[in-house]
Amino acid sequence: MQQKLDLKTLKLIGDVPTRWNSTYDMLQRYLEQQAAVFATLIDIRRNVKDLVTLNDDDITKIEKIIQVLKPLKTVTTLMCSQKNPTVSLIHPLKEMLLKQLQVKPEDSDLVSELKSTISNDLQPRYCKEDVLKFLLHASALDPRFKALPYLTEAQRHEVYHSIGQKAVKVKTEPAEPTDGTEPRLPSIPTEPTPSTSTAAADDQAADDDVLQEPPSKIKREVEESCALSDLFGDVFVTHVEEGKSVYERTELELQMYKEDEVANLDSDPLSWWRVREGKYPLLSKYAKQCLSTPATSVASERVFSTAGDVVTAQRASLSSDNVNMLVFLSKNIIIPADLVQQ
Repeated sequence: MQQKLDLKTLKLIGDVPTRWNSTYDMLQRYLEQQAAVFATLIDIRRNVKDLVTLNDDDITKIEKIIQVLKPLKTVTTLMCSQKNPTVSLIHPLKEMLLKQLQVKPEDSDLVSELKSTISNDLQPRYCKEDVLKFLLHASALDPRFKALPYLTEAQRHEVYHSIGQKAVKVKTEPAEPTDGTEPRLPSIPTEPTPSTSTAAADDQAADDDVLQEPPSKIKREVEESCALSDLFGDVFVTHVEEGKSVYERTELELQMYKEDEVANLDSDPLSWWRVREGKYPLLSKYAKQCLSTPATSVASERVFSTAGDVVTAQRASLSSDNVNMLVFLSKNIIIPADLVQQ
């Protein structure tokens, strides 16, 4: 007897449509152990007609279903295996999954229905305005995904404009004015004062003395001046620009950041910002706030599991401080390889 394979059966296997990873694992394991399962059933039933199994057409369907579910499994493994998965991964991964789950003309009815079901379950997630805005900020401030290719040009401009406003807000201290204006420095008087008039007269007298000096001394001073000019060249600053406001500096940092090279996918965004903190002093502060948010609760769950391994019935008298230190060392200590081999 043969069991019909349809989407309803897959939902029962996975319990609910959101648990497609479990469905992937079970189907993948079934294909790997298909020969062993069939041999075991024959040994038990003693009659091939009494076996409840899938036919060749259903096996082909399972292989196609596994191809559909494989990106979901990869994303789950990626988010759970990384030591510190940042929240900047969520929106790019969601858009990537939705793109791969688009129904194609060559897809069968089962595959098309499966893709549509998963897409309908994934599409409304992370769509609240405040959540979506935060996720887009985090993705844009991640040097790996700052291009935001899944957005239009107008949407990218809006995201970076909003990042600039948020970076200014993070930088601005409560003591600074909150009406959006920058405090102005007192203007320097341009009219000559008695002291400046006296200084001008002294300079004129010094010039008269120079004219009366011998030509050899004047020639030596000119040579020294030329030597200094050759040494410093363009490095010597002859004009100091006026200080830019925090808004202008933020716009300048955003422009430089967008023109900077895209980081490798295996790089750590927090380390990237730590190295370039001097180059982007305003953006780096807001970037650290966004990227320090974990994307999943896996890391915290692992900490709880470690704490359960530390505090046992034989260690019930440990103080809270010692428990904290032991858990911290367990999650952060790095033991050299040569010591482990010994």
